[in-house]
Order: sequence, then structure tokens, then C-alpha cells
Amino acid sequence: LTYKNRVDRNADKRLIEDICDSENVRGNSYVSQGKCAGFKIEYRAEDNTIDNILNGEVNFRMHLAQYTPAEAITNTLSFDPSLLEATLTGGE
Repeated sequence: LTYKNRVDRNADKRLIEDICDSENVRGNSYVSQGKCAGFKIEYRAEDNTIDNILNGEVNFRMHLAQYTPAEAITNTLSFDPSLLEATLTGGE
């Protein structure tokens, strides 16, 4: 829906660069806000054959790395007698 106003426009280099630039700006803002680890969109010639272009199809590759949830957090507690000794004897 973001680019519906670009449908039926000329599928030229300007349109392709405009979409890539706009999406990369948006993706970079997600990265800077900590919403994801990385983002990139690209246009590859090998994904866009002349038949695709003649049929009005423009293909992009979007790469996204979202953070995974921390499903388990482990904290190991151990008794350290040297800390007790340092406190009681005035040592560090």
C-alpha cells in the first residue's frame, strides 16, 4: 500500500531507485530504533528479466533480520568466600 501511487508509473531507473531509497531509509530507522538488527532492499537485474519488465513486473529483494525473543535467561549464583574474607579483613 505504501507504493500504490507508484503503480502505473514508468518502470524506469528513477522509480526503482526511489523505491529502494525510500525503503532503505525506513528500514534504517527501524534499525536505529532497535526494532530490528538489520534491513536492506535491493533491485537485482537477474530477478527482472526483460519479459518481467515488459509485463510490468518489478521485483525487489528485501533482507530483514529481526531480533529473536529471549526465551530463557539463566543466572548462576555461587558463593565466593574470598568476597566475605575481603570484607571482614578490610581487604579489597
